[in-house]
This record gives sequence, structure tokens and C-alpha cells, in this order.
Amino acid sequence: MRRDNQSRLTLQLAPAPADVRDRMLADSGALRPGAAAVVGRFFAELAARGESSDAPSRNTFDAVARSEPTLHTLLTTLGRYAPAVCLAAGREARQGWYRRRPKPPAKERAPARLCRMRDWPPEWAAHLPALEAWRTRRPAQTIDRYLTSIDRCAQALDAIGSDPVIDRWTAWRLLEHFRAEGLRWTTCANYLAGLDALARAGNLDAPSRDGVFEIVRHALALGRTEGKLKTQRLAALHEAGGYEHLAEAAG
Repeated sequence: MRRDNQSRLTLQLAPAPADVRDRMLADSGALRPGAAAVVGRFFAELAARGESSDAPSRNTFDAVARSEPTLHTLLTTLGRYAPAVCLAAGREARQGWYRRRPKPPAKERAPARLCRMRDWPPEWAAHLPALEAWRTRRPAQTIDRYLTSIDRCAQALDAIGSDPVIDRWTAWRLLEHFRAEGLRWTTCANYLAGLDALARAGNLDAPSRDGVFEIVRHALALGRTEGKLKTQRLAALHEAGGYEHLAEAAG
């Protein structure tokens, strides 16, 4: 059976140069399926076109490999057993196959997270359509970030049992709750910015809107005094003994 296989491979590789044929036959057990056949066709096509292996044309690769997997097998096998063959035109042909691949259908934007409205107080959910309308003039990612922040505020509101009035006092109680959870000032400000956006989109009265915005600015101002978290961690590292501390921990 093995002798029959060798005979078949020898016949398929007859058009190939002797050194290429010998290398492939010596490694016949590791050849990809169809490798000998496509390599034989490649060198036969080169001879028919009168081309040199130093500069085979794109047409040669296209004529020999009528499918992307076949071309992949040809390029891989030539690269391993016939390193003198120039593969530039073959790679160009492969790019052509890449471009012909069917493109996946464009992902449709997920609908607004209306399912989360059940977690919002009705007074807040009433303003969601107005906030969603901002998508026409603001980046969708910004609106999604606002929705996530409002979700977080709604969870905190339920935890502290506060009235769902959107005003300065509610924003302040939410800020206290977030800080009690150990959140950084900047993170608190980001969450409250969602509530501020909801107030502005819902066109609440000016004192309520301004009150929420005042708390957001207050948290942002305190956030600027925190410094970067990386800086704090480096300082803590040095206080603990610097890299010597790391070495002890790793040991």
C-alpha cells in the first residue's frame, strides 16, 4: 500500500524539479492532502507558460489553484519544499481570495436597553425617550454610557430608599452612597453624569438640573485632587519596600 502511494506521488510530482520531488517524497508522510498533485500542476503550468520559478505569474497560481484551500496548500508546500520559488504572485492571489470571502452581516445595533427600565423609578423611565432622542446628535457610545450610569444610580437609589426626585439632594445622597462603597470621586462623577443627562434630556426645571450638575462638578473637582490611581499604587509600593517587597512576595 505504501509502495502504491509512493508511486502515485512520484507520478503527480513528475513535472517538478528533481530536488523538490525528492524532498517531498522523502517526507511523504507529512504532506498535506493534495499537496503533491497541486505542486505537480504548478510546475507543469510554469513549463507550459514558459515562466521561470523565480517569477511565476499571478495567472499561473490562479490556473493551478481554483479554490482558496488549494492555494493555501500550494503556497505552504512550495514554501517548505521549494524555497527557491518566488511566492509574491501567489500571495497576491491569496489576497484576492480574501477579498472574495463573503462578508459577515453587519451587526445591528442592539435596541435601547428598555429592559432595564423596570429597574428605574417610573419618574426616571418617563424621560428615557427624550434621552434616546439625543442619539441623533451625540455619539451612540455616549448615550449607552449614560444609560449604564443611570442603571447604577437606580440600583443605589433603591438601596438607600430615597425618593426618585431628580434634584441636588438626591444626587448628594447618591454621592454619599457611592463613596461609602469605596468608589473614587471620578467614578462617582461619571455615574451622576448619567442622572444629569437624564435631567437635561427630560427638560426638568432649572433648579433641579443645576443642582444635579453642581454635585457632578463637586465630585469631579475632588477627583482632580485624588491623582492617578497608578501614582498612588507606586507610592504604596515604595512605602512597602519597593521592588524588594515584590521580590519577597514572588519568593
